[in-house]
Amino acid sequence: MTEHQSTYRNIVKATSIFGGVQLVQILTSLIKAKFVALFIGAIGMGIVGLLTSTMSVVTALATLGLNYGAVRELAQASLEKDLDKLNKIYTIFSRWLYLSSILGVIIVIFLSSTFSKYAFGNQDYTWAFIWLSITVFFDVFTQRNNTLLQGTSRIKELAKSSIMGSGIGLLTSIPLYYFFGVRGIVPALIIAAVTSFSISYFFTNKMKLSKYNLSIKQIIFDGRDILNLGIIMMIALFMGRVVIFSVNAFISYSGSIKDVGLYSAGIAITSQSIGLIFAAMSLDYFPRLSSISSDNTKVREMVNQQSEVILLIILPILVALILFTPLIIRILLTPEFNSLTNFIRLIALGTIFQAASFTISMALLAKGDKKNYLFFNAILANVFGFIFFILGYYMYGLNGLAIAIGIHHFAFLIIYLFVTKKLYNYSMSRKFISIIFVNICIIVLVYIAVLIYPNLYGYSAGGFLLLLAIAYSIFNLNKLIGINQYYHDLISRFRK
Repeated sequence: MTEHQSTYRNIVKATSIFGGVQLVQILTSLIKAKFVALFIGAIGMGIVGLLTSTMSVVTALATLGLNYGAVRELAQASLEKDLDKLNKIYTIFSRWLYLSSILGVIIVIFLSSTFSKYAFGNQDYTWAFIWLSITVFFDVFTQRNNTLLQGTSRIKELAKSSIMGSGIGLLTSIPLYYFFGVRGIVPALIIAAVTSFSISYFFTNKMKLSKYNLSIKQIIFDGRDILNLGIIMMIALFMGRVVIFSVNAFISYSGSIKDVGLYSAGIAITSQSIGLIFAAMSLDYFPRLSSISSDNTKVREMVNQQSEVILLIILPILVALILFTPLIIRILLTPEFNSLTNFIRLIALGTIFQAASFTISMALLAKGDKKNYLFFNAILANVFGFIFFILGYYMYGLNGLAIAIGIHHFAFLIIYLFVTKKLYNYSMSRKFISIIFVNICIIVLVYIAVLIYPNLYGYSAGGFLLLLAIAYSIFNLNKLIGINQYYHDLISRFRK
């Protein structure tokens, strides 16, 4: 097996592991939602949703985005096998999180009545928020533990921690909902947070990291890179959520509440089918890219390799999504949502450009290029995104919004190619270019087939193209990683 083949194989292995984790978590969420609906009804589901969404915002703010900066520093120290540096980063990261998590708990306690008023329209849930302030501390440190596993490339441990956390959280919550109904919601959420933390701590404790005795001045001075990059990420995420809120508000104002619901449902379907691939990829890709970020040649090779693999994996998924959209809507939604068919298909068309631009844009973050990442990812992408989305919906409704999303992804692929070429001498490999070209051709042909001929002929042509997409992906992945040998290795390890 060649060195390049080994690299590609590691990419596929990590993506498949984390993809499986994401899939398990999605299935767990669906099962949990089913039991919640069964035991505490729609009102109970609404209470759970409002409580968890509020606490997730607080937790996100409490982490200060430090996990992104810490992953980068941990990955570099892990590559250098510098245990002292790892311990130092661990100490700085933990001390910052102690402070931010305690502040998060205090904020929830002091604003509990305000949260209750804005979330539920009354102050009946003030004590629920006070009790749930406990979850902020545990959720922040669960993210700390997962960051340590991610940054040091402990893929299997991170996967086991995530799956066990989701599974045990599900098993402990069901009896509480069954015996206590709505009163079991808060205890279930607290137990789930404590359980996830305990499991993640079990795996990180095996790393035998020790804390340095650092002064406050040292923690602030030595942790400035982690903090600065974390704040940049927090700003980017915050602006992204502002854009989502603003687009929803505009749709509600100039269109209707029904359109907001249709838009949300369509995005949910596409994000669940495609988003798990992006999430799986970033968990392994970002720390690996960070570890070699100082070498532009290696960065170029890794970005191209990751892009090739992700495009080959995502091609059959997007073709299937376009082809089976009506069936997916029928299974997951109701006939009321049939008008989403073209919206979802148009989103799938633009996702090819999103996949390519995502892998390239990560180079800015991996290199710690805070200034350019803030400008392009946080400011420019969100400002232009808001303008594109508003104009798209204003001119052609939801289908126009979907087209605007695709144009936005394509525009920023071009921008990132230009920026990374100028800053880091990045360029797309011939293989990357050929794969994205074939992807575009197949996906466009499938879309045209089912759009012009929404009957047996169109779907037969689409089915043929789906088989072609699967064959193309398998053929090229086999050239990159040697699928036959990879399969036999997996079987051998499983038998042992």
